[in-house]
Amino acid sequence: MGPIPDVARATTHRVPVPAGGIVQVRVYESADILDVENRPVYLNYHGGGWTFGGFESDRAFCCKVTNWVGCVVVDVDYRLAPEHPWPAQLQDSWAAFLWVSSQFATWNVTPQVRENAELLGIDPENIIIGGVSAGGHLAAIIAQRCLALQIPLKLQILTVPAVDLITPFDRTWNLRPDCSYPSYAENAKAPLFPIERLQYCIKHFLGPQMPHPIPAANPAVLSQEIELSPITAGSLTGLAPALVTTADVDMLRDEGEAYARRLETDGVNVDLKRFMGVPHPFTFMAGTLPEAREYIQRCCDAMKISFGIL
Repeated sequence: MGPIPDVARATTHRVPVPAGGIVQVRVYESADILDVENRPVYLNYHGGGWTFGGFESDRAFCCKVTNWVGCVVVDVDYRLAPEHPWPAQLQDSWAAFLWVSSQFATWNVTPQVRENAELLGIDPENIIIGGVSAGGHLAAIIAQRCLALQIPLKLQILTVPAVDLITPFDRTWNLRPDCSYPSYAENAKAPLFPIERLQYCIKHFLGPQMPHPIPAANPAVLSQEIELSPITAGSLTGLAPALVTTADVDMLRDEGEAYARRLETDGVNVDLKRFMGVPHPFTFMAGTLPEAREYIQRCCDAMKISFGIL
């Protein structure tokens, strides 16, 4: 991601998960927003195939966003598989969203938790969520939950997202011969993210065989299938606008673009861009790839517009 810029303040908080346990979040703030009230916030979900990653994964990106956009950035350190299989990742991600958006009525919290969130000085009407790969998967589900519960959301940033975890594979996680996404076969041996790595992540995430029935997130808001594969939703009408980014040399390219087309067909404002000639993890290569630097600037520009920051 290139050099990590300094920020004025970075603090770590412990947030209760409605289904049980604690998730840690890290809050980044730039110098020009320290004394500002009702600040916009970007909530980030890191990638890593639901099995890798943490606060260091997107630290550079989070620091750049708070400095360049002028918003609070909250990074979520959700639990990882195989120690914590699905739906632990969604439970943690949802808890962090509820905490940031002050949606306390949906579960019991202590006064200290309420006070910690309110001290952030966040405007609950001015929230953007997003993530890369597995993080994009989680963000897409959170956005659909927000629509179902009529929680306001300014923008969803879905970067090389996994949005269909079921239809490309058979019950033992081998690629189906009739897979409807040509990018799987085309990029099965792509650098840095071959199909064996994806299979490894999914097997640890969901088990060696495709589960039946699919384990439900607790508490579930949508159907079990949608809460694992958001592209299966019957209607996407009313969802928050989406900034969707795909990589040309990536198995997940076609499903990400299929989801963008579904959103657009259902009347959602979508900004889709495919970065040509780059692999799945290109966004972390800002030190060497101009496409990665363009991607970061694209995200920041979209956030400013959505937040109404001129």
